[in-house]
Amino acid sequence: KEDDLSGWYRVAGANPNGKTYEGTASITKLEHTYSLQWQFDGELAAVGIGIRKGDVLAVIFQTRDGQVGLSLYTIKDKTLEGTWTAPGSDVVTVETLTKTKEAPTPRGGQRL
Repeated sequence: KEDDLSGWYRVAGANPNGKTYEGTASITKLEHTYSLQWQFDGELAAVGIGIRKGDVLAVIFQTRDGQVGLSLYTIKDKTLEGTWTAPGSDVVTVETLTKTKEAPTPRGGQRL
């Protein structure tokens, strides 16, 4: 049986323009999928739905301003090492989610 990915995560990544960002994410296991929420500067920035297959989590997301995108994470213990992109972009950037015991303190930056 696969480990449940539910919990709080610290987020660190880079936008297509190279600018880095940090924030938090929560992952909640539903019956057959995962619900994700990203927060930056203490505000909800994006929501997503994911499907897990072995050690990979595929996620489609939508930001608060309506931008959609695709993330693909490799699950390594308590870390999700990911890449993501959005329609209209030929750039694939990185994002890492690191599990924490409780909701992390919000930090600056914004994805997209």
